[in-house]
Amino acid sequence: MKKILFIIILVFGCFAVLGIVARAEENEGLEEKTYTDALIMENPIISIEKNGNSVVYTYSMNKEIESKMVGDKQTTFCVENGVIKSVEIDGKVMEYLYSQFIEGLTCTGILWDEKEYQLEYAENRNVVGIFNEDKCICRYDYSENGLLPTVYNLQEETTISNSSDFIGDANPFRYHGWFLDTDINCYYLGEGIFYDPQAQEFIQNEYTIQDWGMEWLASNISTLSLTQIQINNIINQYNSAMNNSLYGAKAYSQVSESEWNNGKRWYDGVSQLELIARCIHTESPDKARSNDRTGIAVVIMNRMASMGKNGYEVVTQRAQFSSVNPAKYPGEKGTYSTRQPKSKTDEAWQQATMLGCVIIYGVEKDDIGYFYHIPLGISTQLNFRGFDYLTTVSFNGSQVTIGGKAKNDVAIAGYGYINNNSGYQYLEGLKGQHYTLFFND
Repeated sequence: MKKILFIIILVFGCFAVLGIVARAEENEGLEEKTYTDALIMENPIISIEKNGNSVVYTYSMNKEIESKMVGDKQTTFCVENGVIKSVEIDGKVMEYLYSQFIEGLTCTGILWDEKEYQLEYAENRNVVGIFNEDKCICRYDYSENGLLPTVYNLQEETTISNSSDFIGDANPFRYHGWFLDTDINCYYLGEGIFYDPQAQEFIQNEYTIQDWGMEWLASNISTLSLTQIQINNIINQYNSAMNNSLYGAKAYSQVSESEWNNGKRWYDGVSQLELIARCIHTESPDKARSNDRTGIAVVIMNRMASMGKNGYEVVTQRAQFSSVNPAKYPGEKGTYSTRQPKSKTDEAWQQATMLGCVIIYGVEKDDIGYFYHIPLGISTQLNFRGFDYLTTVSFNGSQVTIGGKAKNDVAIAGYGYINNNSGYQYLEGLKGQHYTLFFND
């Protein structure tokens, strides 16, 4: 049985993997906009001239790609709820098969030319091979060309492939599981966004902030504790990170136990913003748990105030965040998720990055509220745990006990405090839904 590691590829806006995860529905009746609502792209790219080809694209009203013309050759895309289901090239259809993971969808297989193929992912999320009936028929090598891998056709005695009829060349999923447009050798990330791996930059569009966001901040500056300089620093730092191809892209290896005992850590050299964002994202990677990530940022700022330390010092404090620096040597598993590459098209990663910017450039935890609403019930909390993993939670009188120890100010982000029996019954109903439990000892 082949060992295939399917890695989660997340996306910006409507897409996961190649920019293909549908955006979560907005809460009806929510009057106040959040910062996530303000993150938009400019108009989709209509045409590109590259590698000697002139390519013209068309999109639907909600920026879902519909077709591509290269000379007389037309490619038609079938997109459902932001997910690219198939493409048709000159009457030949290639269908994509997806598997649902906690963070979103990942393309795990392809139907093409009446055959089914399986994609093999490496730990760094690159597609490294293709299987058919348990036989590896293609390998991708990233060692020479970086983000544009060399294709080896194992059906032709390991010769390098260069044929549009071979599945290894026809398959668009390559680096990070992104969708490669081979006519221009650029990755398509959804919503008309293209990334040039050779220039290491987005071709035209940049992550930006909608005008209403800047106008609102400017008109309310007198009522905010944040200064205009702080707001500009937060926004500029966020945009700078999101437009840096190296930000969050690296996979870090855990140090050895002897190195650990001598004070070395896997995160040595990682920037303060990236490390704080990685910590928040790992503690709550589910896109739907926006409240939890905001609550975790509040916990970090509460600890900054109580410990007299900056954000980097708090998240790297030994035994404070096990996802970064546990009390004991964690080996490879303890910090694995935090050390893995992050996708800038992942909405949870985007929020974690913005929260990191606010933590670094803000003054108090209330500053978070200017970009994300601080969830109901999250105020003085200094601790949190994933509720799914708490097996000994009970309610006695007006207090919740965890592991036989009474906790104070126990709350679910957005629901509020658990201080009565009905609240506890609500809490019991959240098992298995990946909620975070916040509390004070």
